[in-house]
Amino acid sequence: MLRAWLLDVSEDLDSKIPSVLIWVIKEDGSRTALRANYCPSIYLVGENEEKKINDLVKIFSDKIIDAEVKNAKLRGKEVRAIKVKLNSTDVESLGERISKELKLKAYNYDLRYTTKFWIENKIEPSTWYEFIEENIDNTIKVDISTAKKLDKNKPKLKVVSFEAVYFSEKGTPRADRDPVVVIALCSNEGYKKIITGKENEILSTFCDEITKIDPDVIVGFKNNQVHWNYLLKRAKINSVKLKVGRNQSEIHQSIFGHFSIQGRINIDLFDLVKETPEVKLESLEEYAEFLNIKVNYTTVDEFELPEQWKSKSEDVKNFCLGRAATILEIYNSLEDYIFELSKITSLPADQVLVASAGFRVENYLMKKAEEVGELIPERKEIVHESYQGAIVRTPISGLHENIAVVDFKSMYPSLMIKHNISFDTIVENGERAPGLNFGFSKERGFLPMALVDLIEERDRIRRSMREVKEDSTEYKVLDSRQRAVKIITNAVYGYTGWAGARWYAREVAEATTAWGRLTITNAINEAEKLGLSVIYSDTDSLFVSYKKDKIEKFLDWIRDELSLEAKIDKIFLRVIFTEAKKKYAGLTEDGKIEFVGLEAIRGDWSAIAKEVQSKVIERILRTGSRDEGLKELNEYIDLLKRASIDVKKLIIWKQITKPIEEYEATAPHVVVAKYLIKSGWKVDPGDKVGYVVVKGSGRIYTRVKPYFEVKLEEIDWQYYIENQVIAACERILEAVGIDVRKVGKYKQSRLFT
Repeated sequence: MLRAWLLDVSEDLDSKIPSVLIWVIKEDGSRTALRANYCPSIYLVGENEEKKINDLVKIFSDKIIDAEVKNAKLRGKEVRAIKVKLNSTDVESLGERISKELKLKAYNYDLRYTTKFWIENKIEPSTWYEFIEENIDNTIKVDISTAKKLDKNKPKLKVVSFEAVYFSEKGTPRADRDPVVVIALCSNEGYKKIITGKENEILSTFCDEITKIDPDVIVGFKNNQVHWNYLLKRAKINSVKLKVGRNQSEIHQSIFGHFSIQGRINIDLFDLVKETPEVKLESLEEYAEFLNIKVNYTTVDEFELPEQWKSKSEDVKNFCLGRAATILEIYNSLEDYIFELSKITSLPADQVLVASAGFRVENYLMKKAEEVGELIPERKEIVHESYQGAIVRTPISGLHENIAVVDFKSMYPSLMIKHNISFDTIVENGERAPGLNFGFSKERGFLPMALVDLIEERDRIRRSMREVKEDSTEYKVLDSRQRAVKIITNAVYGYTGWAGARWYAREVAEATTAWGRLTITNAINEAEKLGLSVIYSDTDSLFVSYKKDKIEKFLDWIRDELSLEAKIDKIFLRVIFTEAKKKYAGLTEDGKIEFVGLEAIRGDWSAIAKEVQSKVIERILRTGSRDEGLKELNEYIDLLKRASIDVKKLIIWKQITKPIEEYEATAPHVVVAKYLIKSGWKVDPGDKVGYVVVKGSGRIYTRVKPYFEVKLEEIDWQYYIENQVIAACERILEAVGIDVRKVGKYKQSRLFT
């Protein structure tokens, strides 16, 4: 018997029959590829099954191995389907041909060959399995049907991080013109290397070092978006093959737009940054700060690189190595989460990060569909239909003390289970959602079944967490697993309203939010009956006055009357609410300040505006005095008046959301973007442009410059005082009863003379 941990799978291109290479780590620590035969299946639904099978055999005799009529489910209904086992890896095109020729509807066909491998064989990546093996001509072959899942922890993976620097005299480096000057590598086994010299030598050495280290994982930052494309183009120009695969293969672009490396997992941390809303500038350094990881190098802006490389090349090399080290440290902190998410969704670790939330949920649902015989519908373009969303109650603005946040446990998933909400249970006369003209049958639906499995799995994991020490490796792995399960669980509801979903069902999403609104409304009414002041409510949580005995009765009522679970998520000693929804800040019992929706965590204000607002809020929350907050504001105004603020704190970052030529309105960031493009810099949709407002007359867009070209004496300090700092604090101070503009007039008459 062979025991191995499954890293990735790829099509076996050298085989004459459909088969895969399963890249594994064996129990003895060795790395290898197992070969396994795998003939994928599709399903056909229509009439005259037996005759159609005969036609199928006649027309496609060389493309099929077997065909038989099977019982299956189609959106929950029993159907007769022809299961066709293919003698081909080209599943989608062959499925389309067969469907068209036989005039039958095809299912389970428009999936990649390797995706079908995981799903059809009920095998999960990032998991230990035991196989019966046989050695043929020094090749290890396994019989997939003998696979037995093992409960073992992930092996220690060999990981290498990299960063690269490209040199351009001016403007954004271009792969067709500008060379690679530095590549830095760091491994989790203590290896560090800075590669410089002639470009062809840099690229060759990079490949040689990857071969020597033989990592299971190669991790970078923007490697899918920037680095692999750039390195491939430079390698071609230098007649170098970028062979970084385990079988000395070149890297190539694959599904979801990511780059695939045979036998290795390619991780791009930028994929995680993009789904972290708290990280506004989407930079490596900001992400490290968010994760409380210290950056131990001096940053070098892209605009500074040309001069720095010419005059201080050692600083650039150290900067490159420092980034590689930080990339590795960030990866180490997230490794367990990444591979647990991979295991749950049956998407290999590199694919699961690139995939959207919708695709992650869908892969999980396809896995469950295979288990219960539910046919997988083809992906179609669907016009999205809007529906009423969650209820959010306008907050009572002001400074409040002793506020508890009562949070419903997995409210939407729980409601879907409670009311059996699913695409296959929609009926006209079942249990109707409030205000809607359709309902749901009682026979357990596909989505509730899938959700029950997820919730039970998370509960099981959390019970296991209580049995191990919090500082143990086991606890860390279990915590990563339960977080991954939670993410998939909570995303199922949203998936059903996603126009790209195979199982799109607007009725499911609409009914779930309808029951959610009723649940929150009833909960608010009951809380007030019990004498709890409801300060605010948002989707699945209530902010109420903290009265321990009454909250305990309230939680009991939720359990007994609503058949849902809720708990006190946190208690704020003090919390400030503005008049707007989803905008507040609070001081928790453990002394932390939390910001939601305010400028302090938004990306379209300058750093100084965010800093002042957060400091004003913190001073009010910690002291309970609004006057202390005003003092904090005036202290910062004094600093700005004296120009005693770092210029980098004045940068306003705005995202370019479409091609620059499509902008009609003149906005400051668009003006700066056009200037940068004219100067040779590359600015694409999704990029963020940083500018500073300078002195002068006229509209703001006529008085902006790229931040790296601004001199101290040019800065319009009054703009930053009035339109950034005071503006950012205005909402907060007004909420606690201070008209900041009236107070500001008095202060300005003293400061602006």
